[in-house]
Amino acid sequence: MNAAHWHLVLNHIPVLGTFFAAGFLVAGIFGSSKPIKKAGLIVLLLSAGMVIPVVATGEEAEEIVEKQGVSHELIHEHEEQAETAQWLMVCLGGLALVSIIADGKNRKLADLLFMVCLIGSVAIGIVLVKVATTGGQISHPEIHALG
Repeated sequence: MNAAHWHLVLNHIPVLGTFFAAGFLVAGIFGSSKPIKKAGLIVLLLSAGMVIPVVATGEEAEEIVEKQGVSHELIHEHEEQAETAQWLMVCLGGLALVSIIADGKNRKLADLLFMVCLIGSVAIGIVLVKVATTGGQISHPEIHALG
């Protein structure tokens, strides 16, 4: 497997992870379950961590697809969106970590951070879907109409 293949395999994890995390967080609210809320925060933290190998393999995948004659404009658009999403995810992962730590020390701060993480997971999940769509357009011309 080359970097392009790994990129295609790994890039789904942060995208789906943010939505799974949001699901856990909502379930934790409605079920008044602290363990489910914490599970959502952990999923969010892990999803944010997966951005690192996704970006690393994306750099190598870029070189591979450029050699295949793929439009540099498509690659550049995807790369720009991915860079923004990367930093959003890192910040969200940091907030999730602080929320986990604050939970045992400052309940009001933990509750506020929890809600920010919930809103952020949905908002950034949507951003990640857009990034994934531009990435798909690089090798899947059938989805160009979705852009």
